[in-house]
Amino acid sequence: MEKRLFNFGVPWEHNISFSQGASVRGGRWILLSGQASIDDDGKVVGKGDMELQVRTSLEAVRRGLALAGASPADVVKLNVYTTDCRAFHKTQPIREAFFPRPYPAQTLVEVTRLAMRDFLVELEVIAVVPD
Repeated sequence: MEKRLFNFGVPWEHNISFSQGASVRGGRWILLSGQASIDDDGKVVGKGDMELQVRTSLEAVRRGLALAGASPADVVKLNVYTTDCRAFHKTQPIREAFFPRPYPAQTLVEVTRLAMRDFLVELEVIAVVPD
């Protein structure tokens, strides 16, 4: 398997915690549905608290990856859906601690509402591990 995460080499990229793209050859793909801040009883964790919801959502990502035999280091793409981009940007240190460098490619989309009214963020990932 060959995996390469890349940036364009422009000056402003030192401020971001994601790669501009990923190139993968071979390997087994793992696609996780959107993970949100919900406990095992189906209750939203951290109503109104973006930081807690990001942490809880990332732990759900870690849990899903582990079930598929992967880890955060195997993630090549992160899609983020949030109801508040400004609040989400403040969680950059949390994401930097979760994903090792080079960070996965990322798309951030602000939406009016997520699946449950109190969700502030939902994280969808694509990971690749060796066959």
